[in-house]
Amino acid sequence: MRKLLSKFTLVVPGLFLLGLCGCGGGGTSNASTTSPSLHVSQNIPNLYLNQNWELKISSNDKLSEPIEVTVQSEYGVLVEPSKVILSPESPVATVDVSGYVICVSCKISATSDNYTAGYSNNFDVKSGQLPDYGGLTDLEVATGSYKIYAASTLGHIYRAQIDPLTESSTAWEQISTLIPDSSSILDMDYDRLTKNVYAITSSGNAYLSVGGTSDWGQLGGAVLPGNSVPYGSQIDESGNLFVATNSGFIYATSLSGSWQEIGKGKLPDGGVVTTEYGIYLVSVSDDAESIFVGSSKGNVYVANVNPDNLVSESWVHVGNSGITDEITAISVDSTTNPESGSIYAGTNRGSIYYSLGISGNWSKLGNDLGGNTSMIVIDQATSDVYTLMQYGAATFSAYYSLAPAFESWTNFGNILPESMSDGCTVKKIVTSFPGATLQFAGTNCGNVYFSTSGFTNWKPVGLPE
Repeated sequence: MRKLLSKFTLVVPGLFLLGLCGCGGGGTSNASTTSPSLHVSQNIPNLYLNQNWELKISSNDKLSEPIEVTVQSEYGVLVEPSKVILSPESPVATVDVSGYVICVSCKISATSDNYTAGYSNNFDVKSGQLPDYGGLTDLEVATGSYKIYAASTLGHIYRAQIDPLTESSTAWEQISTLIPDSSSILDMDYDRLTKNVYAITSSGNAYLSVGGTSDWGQLGGAVLPGNSVPYGSQIDESGNLFVATNSGFIYATSLSGSWQEIGKGKLPDGGVVTTEYGIYLVSVSDDAESIFVGSSKGNVYVANVNPDNLVSESWVHVGNSGITDEITAISVDSTTNPESGSIYAGTNRGSIYYSLGISGNWSKLGNDLGGNTSMIVIDQATSDVYTLMQYGAATFSAYYSLAPAFESWTNFGNILPESMSDGCTVKKIVTSFPGATLQFAGTNCGNVYFSTSGFTNWKPVGLPE
């Protein structure tokens, strides 16, 4: 830190300072002269990594001979050329500025012998990372619009839009304001019909931004009952929010109601739902829907719910028996194919089971895939089953199994630790496979990437070209 030096006068008795006497007759004075100075243009905007900007260097003094000017900046900001010549014939020089690392309040300096140094305005070099420099907690896609929503550990939600034709991205734009309880956002949901955005925090609060534009309003009237911690959430077609908690209860609220307990009690086996994909909602009719949940103790349950008032029936055990491992993903075939009504459950050991309806028996689908089941997606045209498996901290693999035989799994894409240019752990994958042309991946460093070619050639979101 730069220290300020106090200005003071030292008076020594009997000591006379020569040359400062104001005596008349022949006394001389030292006339001060102002040295010429260099000028650096003041219009550098905030730049993104590797974005170039043209900068002009000049002098406030009329030049009589050429002078050499050295142009410099902080580490990570390139200035080319780093030395320029100002002359009577060429009194203005141009240099290119670009940054290859993040830089905050950077500036360019121009120096030369016998000239006062000149400085540019302050500017930032941004990486495309979430603007608050928080880590990523969740991603949601606005289907059909190529918009991606990203939740930060620091309580903000941002969105950006992808142009798949040019394979480019807009800059991140913050929606609404800071989350009111200033907590980390654990889960986020996006209503594709109303464009409402939901955020559930580590403090047990749930918030809604209407259309993704209004200030955050609290849902449920208060924090989750019993100060529960949310583990995952989903919304139904009516916009009701369902939240799984660490207490083993599932709670739901409408946009204007209070928290309601679903299933008339905790999950019967004493387990909990540990992920957002451990909840699956199926609309049965205008006044009925079913919520399927997978337990950490290997059981799957279903309860019928009235979406108008969120009154629910008791939990019913699916499949007549348990699965030995933790359930991390659930899906239900709601097609009109013969497989309609089949329930699929994926485990933390890479096994996927299916039951032909609520009262069927669990059968394993293909061989064990060995990872943690992140999600299960059913092709609404063919009933083929797609899944995403996670291996370790940052490796993912995508597989499919064809209906009706479901004999084996076929790998069709991998995400490896080195797939993302920031070298950070992949935190979240969003894909709408089958047939998806746009995939998203976010890292714990707060960077989000997109791919329009399967699971390869990842490019940063929020980094305009």
